[in-house]
Amino acid sequence: MKTHEFIANEIKTAAISEITKTFDPIEQPMLIDGLNQFFHSNIYVLSDLEKLEELANSNKSIGSLKIINFILQLIQQSTINPQATLQAIEQSMKNAPSNRLYPLLWVLQKVEMFNTDEYLDSEYAAFLEATATSYGYLFELDDFITSTRILLYEQLADTQEYELFQKVFFTTSALYPQKHPLKKMLARFYYKNNDYSLALECLEQLVHEKHTLRCECDFDEHLDAIQLAGIINYKLGNIERAMIQINYVIDNIPKWEENNSMIYNTLSFIDAFLYRMRYNISKGNASEIEKDYKVVKLDLHYSDWEQTHPDVYVFINKKIA
Repeated sequence: MKTHEFIANEIKTAAISEITKTFDPIEQPMLIDGLNQFFHSNIYVLSDLEKLEELANSNKSIGSLKIINFILQLIQQSTINPQATLQAIEQSMKNAPSNRLYPLLWVLQKVEMFNTDEYLDSEYAAFLEATATSYGYLFELDDFITSTRILLYEQLADTQEYELFQKVFFTTSALYPQKHPLKKMLARFYYKNNDYSLALECLEQLVHEKHTLRCECDFDEHLDAIQLAGIINYKLGNIERAMIQINYVIDNIPKWEENNSMIYNTLSFIDAFLYRMRYNISKGNASEIEKDYKVVKLDLHYSDWEQTHPDVYVFINKKIA
């Protein structure tokens, strides 16, 4: 089940329950049918929840339901007063601890606030762990990680709290092994902490596991995992294994057509090219180095390759550029 489907079902179930308790039996079928039609036709993504206002305005009986009003108030208030919105959700969680919708709304609001406010890494780490250990049913949703944006990739890339997040992702990836982004983040933090063997162990599992939609790891992310595995193998001296992985990444770089030209996503996989150039320097394959350099020449302006691959930088500037 998708996240938006879960939310729609939970709202609809709560609304129907409220209808059966508060409206005359003669009115109930019409109201329930109206709800069923609305949720069947309108909620395809989370942003569609705003269409609830149209339903509430068009049907005063449905508009009077507490659950509908609660959701509409959250939507209206979330950008104006996010802290008040969070407090309202947390109070609802306390009042109805068995309600499965409120924790998801809590996650969405917390993520929104993390994205817009400064916060401590320890606070975000505690949030991730609390969500994983207390509300595991959310991770069973097919697209929970991607739809809620619960993994703040940019912030996680910048953090220096390697040990802290290593612990969090060790726990979460063990709880939900089918969710590949969790194990991939664990591998990233092992890598940042120079625990190369542990990082490689995680990545090799991801590389060989069957990918499904529920793993929430698209082909770009799959290639990224293979690229990191290749980098680690190179660092560990497993050069031939590294080059198999690096060549696979380069041979399968995602591409798309734009203005009758093919565009290749080389920037996301520039490390693969740099490691292949390093390998070819060691083999004296100047023509192969020049070929790769021409492919990523413009992308190198966005890379710190002078520091990360000084040998390649020096070779290019002396022999090619």
